[in-house]
Amino acid sequence: MYDGSEIDESSSCVITEGNSGSTCEISFTFDEDVTGPMYVYYEIHKFYQNHRTYTKSRSSEQLMGENLDYDDVYSDCYPLITNGSTLLNPCGLIANTFFNDVVEFDSSDSSVEMDTEGIAWSADMSQKFQQVYGFKYALVTDTSLSCSDVLGESSCESYYDSSTDETYYYYYPDNDSVQYLYE
Repeated sequence: MYDGSEIDESSSCVITEGNSGSTCEISFTFDEDVTGPMYVYYEIHKFYQNHRTYTKSRSSEQLMGENLDYDDVYSDCYPLITNGSTLLNPCGLIANTFFNDVVEFDSSDSSVEMDTEGIAWSADMSQKFQQVYGFKYALVTDTSLSCSDVLGESSCESYYDSSTDETYYYYYPDNDSVQYLYE
């Protein structure tokens, strides 16, 4: 299945429409010991992230945390600027393309673990992408505490990450005309 030549079009691994909610499981069995590191790569067919409309649909200033209005982002983010009458932050096709793929290793060898450190470029994290001014978040170790106890804000939200079994509280500045990423 490495080169896609053995893909069964009726397989659960084939996505024929957006938001299909399908699950795909691919198993590999090794007949010999494998020494690391092992890298996992995959390819998405018929997803054209190099198409001009896609690559131009983003606001660099907004992704750096600037709180911009509709007129400021229209030409940069077209065609995905609003959700109804609510301005998206971040706007644009790039910022609103989500993959929720999960890669897990199931091994009888307890020393096999996946290293997820360093998968994002440091320049992306420090120079290209920031949360909007006023955004707050915290990893919550005691879920009996409320959002306001942890962040000091009365209208914050929570997010549970099942892959890490961690809960986060987050707060975006009050603005009914803007829909932030995790709202």
